[in-house]
Amino acid sequence: MVRECFKAGTGILFYSDKLREIGLDPSSLYPVVLPRPPPLSVDGHKIRSRSSDLFSFSQWAAPLEETEELNDALSSIHDQLEINKGWWVLEYLPLPLSHQEGNRKWVAEFK
Repeated sequence: MVRECFKAGTGILFYSDKLREIGLDPSSLYPVVLPRPPPLSVDGHKIRSRSSDLFSFSQWAAPLEETEELNDALSSIHDQLEINKGWWVLEYLPLPLSHQEGNRKWVAEFK
């Protein structure tokens, strides 16, 4: 998402030290957003990049951003609806939704 903010030229300001904490290299984002490096391999299996070239981990030094992506992809799923069944009550609880009609009048409905 942060990379997309820089690509879109939104002008949103970020702390460079905080970007490093989330696995992003500020020099790869500003002043020009550099293309992402090829993805890392997993357990000897090679991952195909968007350019259809095959890369393995030993071919290059892994940037922090790609290491974070690989860790995220390999992490277990933490579905709170499966872990805590009590959250299902909120899934079926009707909530008020507001919208503005063409006559500039606000209407609240339960959906």
